[in-house]
This record gives sequence, structure tokens and C-alpha cells, in this order.
Amino acid sequence: MPVGCDKPRLWPYSAPMVDTLTQEARSTLMSRVRQKDTSPEVRLRKQLHAKGLRYLLHPASLPGRPDLAFPRYRIAVFVHGCFWHGHNCRAGRLPSSNQAYWSEKIAANQVRDARKIAELRGLGWRVAVVWECETKGSNLVRTISTMVEIIRDGASPRFHTQVSEQESSWNKIPWPCRMPTKRH
Repeated sequence: MPVGCDKPRLWPYSAPMVDTLTQEARSTLMSRVRQKDTSPEVRLRKQLHAKGLRYLLHPASLPGRPDLAFPRYRIAVFVHGCFWHGHNCRAGRLPSSNQAYWSEKIAANQVRDARKIAELRGLGWRVAVVWECETKGSNLVRTISTMVEIIRDGASPRFHTQVSEQESSWNKIPWPCRMPTKRH
């Protein structure tokens, strides 16, 4: 213990987290968070292209501008970041500071995701969601083989068909690719 102190220092854990950046600097930093061509998206694209699948990138003609669209198969694929879309994995955990803000923001993202999926379904598209954690390491091999099977063979039970207003999270959806399952 330092001389003259009556309590041990627990820094950096003793004080609450304070943003050290100005509002303008934080805004500039956050504006650099990519919406297109993210690492998980590029990993998935490269592997699907290598398997001979051709797709459109971020087609403006489709609601929600899915990351990949396979017009030949009428399949739209969203590659969601685990944190930003509230996945139930280690990377999807909320930060310990300012939890009210983050939980509200991520819940709004989930509601928007559900709305865009419903719009795509209304246009006759099947929708798949691939999470960031499913594009890392050995998970990528499984994800790619599952995606190729689903796209080429038209395996539809794993695709999303309907989203209720109460269902703002897809965290309970099992592997493969955390694709929303058919609800009856």
C-alpha cells in the first residue's frame, strides 16, 4: 500500500468508467464503425464465392439492404455483429457501464432487424442470419457448409418465416447459423 494511503488502490477498477473523449471525438470514432464490408461479412463472402455461389452486395432494392442477396435462390443473408445485434455469446454481452443506453440501442436494432426480415418475407424472400462468432475459426467451415447446403438445396425449415412483436431476440435459435426457425 502506498505511503499516506489508508485504503489499497484498486485502480483501474475502483472508479467508474468515464469517457475520456469529447462528444465530437466519440462521434468521429463511432462513425468509423463499418456497416459494409466488415471482417465477418468478407470472410463469409470469400468462402461462398469460392464454392461457386454468386450474389449481390447490399442491394438497395431490398428492405434492410441485406449483406448478401442470392436472387437466383431468392435468399437474403444478414451478417450480424454479435454486440450490435444482441447475440447470446461472449461478444454479445452488454458493457458494464451505461447499460440502460446500450440495452435500449440493441433492442431497437433487434426490432428493426425483425421488421426488415418480415418485409423481405413479404416479398417472397427467404432470410438467413449469420452471426459474427460463426465466421471465426473452425466455426466458419461449419457455417459455410451449412449455408451452401441451404442455398443450393433450398432447405427451408431453417429459415425465418414470421416475427412476433414480442420476439426481439433470436438468441434461443440453435445452430446452424442461428437462422430463425420456422414457427407454426
